[in-house]
Amino acid sequence: VQGDERDVIFISIGYGFDIQQKLTLNFGPLNQEGGERRLNVIISRSRYRMQVFANFTPSQLRALLNDNPAPGIEMLCHFLEFAQQQEGLRQEGNEEETETIVEQIADPFTRQLTGWLRQQRSISIPAHLSEEYTSHLDLVLSVQSSSPGDYDLGILIDSGPGESSPEFLCERFRLRREMLNRLGWQLVDCWSLPFFFDTTNSLAAFLRKIQHQITNPSAVSSSPYSSPPYRVIPSSRPRWPAAVPYREWTPQRYFEQSQFSEPVVESPRDLIPIIADIIDVEHPIAAELLQKRIQAWKRFMQKRISFRNNHRLPLTDELVREAIDLAVREEIVIHRDGFYYFPNKQILVRDRINHRNYMDFIPPEEYDEAIVMTIRKHLPLPEQTLCREALCLFGWGRPPASRFEPCQNRIAVLLREKRLKRFPNGRIGLNR
Repeated sequence: VQGDERDVIFISIGYGFDIQQKLTLNFGPLNQEGGERRLNVIISRSRYRMQVFANFTPSQLRALLNDNPAPGIEMLCHFLEFAQQQEGLRQEGNEEETETIVEQIADPFTRQLTGWLRQQRSISIPAHLSEEYTSHLDLVLSVQSSSPGDYDLGILIDSGPGESSPEFLCERFRLRREMLNRLGWQLVDCWSLPFFFDTTNSLAAFLRKIQHQITNPSAVSSSPYSSPPYRVIPSSRPRWPAAVPYREWTPQRYFEQSQFSEPVVESPRDLIPIIADIIDVEHPIAAELLQKRIQAWKRFMQKRISFRNNHRLPLTDELVREAIDLAVREEIVIHRDGFYYFPNKQILVRDRINHRNYMDFIPPEEYDEAIVMTIRKHLPLPEQTLCREALCLFGWGRPPASRFEPCQNRIAVLLREKRLKRFPNGRIGLNR
């Protein structure tokens, strides 16, 4: 652990009284030469707090030390004495500050409610609440019949900073309640608003609520694993569209979907179904990638003897170009700016994280969709941030600055077309 630090360090001595209640001075490496340096390393790793666990007291260890103990054992004894002294000072300070701790509660209503409840004879509130309670509960109560140190109820109060935020409401009235119920807590909600209009009657109603909860406890779980399964309710919040995985056309897939039928190529028109299928799968597709897909299909089919015997024309590059031009002339596919499109088909933003070599083949319309999608999700953004977030949809974890230029060019086009607008603060958003 040398060179490492933590906010809080827990140290367990590990050596101590055995089954026969005998304490020996065998502390492993601390007995050896340089043991004090080992101990110094571990006791200097915490930034704020250190908790020490041992089954013996420093005085019991001190009684066993001889006139010339090992330096590591001597240092351990001094350290345990120091730790015990600090714990005693902490407990003494807590006893002196029991009345002021509750008064230091940040929320005024919680402070006032604490004062009202303390005036009730049947209810007692611990003056000092340990962190394990105060981190999840606003107040804990006990009644006179409880055993010392036992708490009957936990109080959840709806006041304090941020109580109107959705995160607060979800955490306070569902997640926290669910967690505390699983741990066996009986909980009572305290709504602060009625107290401001009618303090007397609201306090009386709250006291009756406390008494009813004590006399009629609700069923709670004693284990976080014993709660019944919950029914998942679909969220009504609109789901933001996300990039879809990039689909790559393969000749094997086409051959299987065509029920393993082998086309007879007698003219360029016989290649149009294959070209249309490629463009349909990878719509829109760059002209360079379309040529590669056709060549891959050509190599795949030429391995089949029956195909070599049946087709009448050689699959030359000229034949492929004629077939593509014919498909464009008959408006089966559309050719624009070096990309081929399937008519009337929606353009989706495709995640190319598993196809990084296709990052250079992103059509302008796909950039436009990514830009609009990013603005709808994040609202108006600075231009650099907008480009970075839009490029992340294509699979870039941290897109390099060299990739920003195509995206910036499309932003300029969308601004000229008034699909986007630049606000006075420089951010870019949708032109509604």
